[in-house]
Amino acid sequence: MIRAKLKIESWHSSAAKARFKIVRADSCADVPGKIVTADEESGECLLSVDGEQKQLNFGPNGMRIISR
Repeated sequence: MIRAKLKIESWHSSAAKARFKIVRADSCADVPGKIVTADEESGECLLSVDGEQKQLNFGPNGMRIISR
């Protein structure tokens, strides 16, 4: 089964973003923080962690957006 790549944009509602979390593709470890933006294809995401925004880049297909 082929799964479509997810992309969460800044204009998505907070409630919609809260339904998802980011995990690393290499270790399946959860990435802490609230999603601001995320793109599975590019591996880039912007997270809010303790009131600060952090930009992370896991490389192409380096992270997954999954349901909580």
